[in-house]
Amino acid sequence: MVEKKIVTGLAGYGLSGRYFHAPFLASNSSFYTAAVFERTKEESKSDFPEAQIVRSFDELVSIDELELIVISTPNETHFPYVKKALEKGKHVVVEKPFTCTVSEADELISIASKTGKILTVYHNRRYDGDFMTVCKVIEDGSLGRIVEFDSAISRYRKGTPFRGWKAVKQPGAGILFDLGPHLIDQALLLFGFPDSVWAGLNYDHKGSEFDDGFTIFMQYEEMRVLLRSGTMIKDGNPRFAVHGENGSYVKYGFDIQEELLKTGVRPLHAGWAVEDDSGNGILTVEINGIDEKRRIKTVPGNYQLFYDDLADAVRSGKNPAVTPQQARNVIAVIEAAHRSAAEKRNIMRGEIGFI
Repeated sequence: MVEKKIVTGLAGYGLSGRYFHAPFLASNSSFYTAAVFERTKEESKSDFPEAQIVRSFDELVSIDELELIVISTPNETHFPYVKKALEKGKHVVVEKPFTCTVSEADELISIASKTGKILTVYHNRRYDGDFMTVCKVIEDGSLGRIVEFDSAISRYRKGTPFRGWKAVKQPGAGILFDLGPHLIDQALLLFGFPDSVWAGLNYDHKGSEFDDGFTIFMQYEEMRVLLRSGTMIKDGNPRFAVHGENGSYVKYGFDIQEELLKTGVRPLHAGWAVEDDSGNGILTVEINGIDEKRRIKTVPGNYQLFYDDLADAVRSGKNPAVTPQQARNVIAVIEAAHRSAAEKRNIMRGEIGFI
């Protein structure tokens, strides 16, 4: 017996909708995308030729047959759009960041609980090949007890670090809201809640109205996490550097899925996201007093795993892999980071209010 497809509406067909959601919805047999919200264009017809094009979010959520709404619109719309979709009885996926404030996230979690609908956030970087490899290295015990975890996303944009709606000063603006959720979610997934958070925000581009780089220092009882991003770094930092009592693992380069998607390669392509061996990270461990170095094959990344899990959650009622509570705690760290930068002090765990 073939299970009925999940009838889906996609809100937004910009960079995120076009490259990070549409390919996986189109290639996953569990979903049928019946409608797309595009304000003026009909570019989504390339992925969903049979889908209805609507010109407003209200029109999208009013389509009775839709079970699931995927929201890939500007950050400041996340809260009102998710709220409206939940109240219309839809399951919801929203692009990161979940919301612009913790109080907004808490309200949405409450509504989802009352309506009994799945609410999840697209923290797709959990399924980056580099991060999946880091998880594997940590879990297999090669490094022993971890003492330092360094994660960075570096870019070089000499003119302006932002384009389109991201260049407008509004709630949720800045690189901390843009790239911070990826790094914070990965750190919380690996190590849980920190004892304290310290942060510094960069304004490296002249005249920048909001942060274009950040450093976040998360202190744990026996280890520390350093999360960094910058938009004026020509020769990038390692993507990951993990140091333990037995040695270190260092990985340069970035997961290749985004570039594949932007060049039109789709996730059903043979050998999807298999990274060239030249990009493999290096594990260095001490054996009998001698350093031994070896390359660790990068695990192929796979964002389709997010949508596979989502389909299971919608049909079975189980919690999705990315729970709204987890996504809400990411926003709590972002708020703590902004407060730390403003007050120039550590923000302690009790002040952050994790749930």
